[in-house]
Amino acid sequence: MNLLIDGSSLLWRSHFANKAAGRSGAATNTHLFLKSLKSYSSEYNCKNIYIAWDKKLCDEKNFRQTSTDGDYKGNRNKDDAVEVYAAQPQIHEVTQTLGCKNLYPRTMEADDIIAWLSKTLDGNNIIVTTDNDMLQLVNTRTCVFHPKKKHIIDHNNFESIVGMPVEHYLPYKAILGDASDNIRGVDGCGPVGSKRLAKKWVEKQHIDEDKVVIIEKNIKLMDLNIGYTLGGIEEELSYKEQLKQYSELKPDMGEFIKLCKEYEFNSILNDIHKWKNTFEKSCLLDFFDKLTI
Repeated sequence: MNLLIDGSSLLWRSHFANKAAGRSGAATNTHLFLKSLKSYSSEYNCKNIYIAWDKKLCDEKNFRQTSTDGDYKGNRNKDDAVEVYAAQPQIHEVTQTLGCKNLYPRTMEADDIIAWLSKTLDGNNIIVTTDNDMLQLVNTRTCVFHPKKKHIIDHNNFESIVGMPVEHYLPYKAILGDASDNIRGVDGCGPVGSKRLAKKWVEKQHIDEDKVVIIEKNIKLMDLNIGYTLGGIEEELSYKEQLKQYSELKPDMGEFIKLCKEYEFNSILNDIHKWKNTFEKSCLLDFFDKLTI
């Protein structure tokens, strides 16, 4: 099982949870991020852990930004982002000692990396995110865990939980639009109307041309299965190169303990045996895998 963490989503959740409790600061956000990571790893007994981030390796704009004249995600509060992402370098440093592979897009986004990983990696995948856009990635090998709602959505229960077949979900989102990403949907279509129109779209029934134009444009923006390919050949090569650099990565609990002492993560140090049991298991799994070859 591969654990695919939406790092940006988890970091924002850690930040807001700390803020609600009257806590703040990069180290505090890192500490809560780590505790959540351990919880997921323990629960799902995952051999490989990947953390995808939105921080780009290249300053070039991606096709979503250029094709919308900068409107895409143009409503985000940049001051909040500076405060939140202050913890990201520290999280990268500490999680790497746990054997986690931190990946960054060249010009795209964390969602695109996760989509690529879910297609590329061997075995089954569980994506951890509160971003409903990633529900489009659900299939027989990939499920999504929503940490706030505490449920897993897979290909068996998708329709009963989401209220539509998985193949309807992407056109549904394109019709509804996404206020958080500043993507305008089809005028007059709320959740119910969007669901009906998505069914017509999948069944290739007649839809007014003005609506077709909007749907096609939004699908291109939202389709994570093609997003990284539209970023150019360099995008996927960048992901492959990053994975190659992690090919020999193993948990280093000695270094992890050293960093926890440096950052005064005392509650983690008090339970360090539990952290060892959780993250050193990846080494044991590798060993047993080799025995079965």
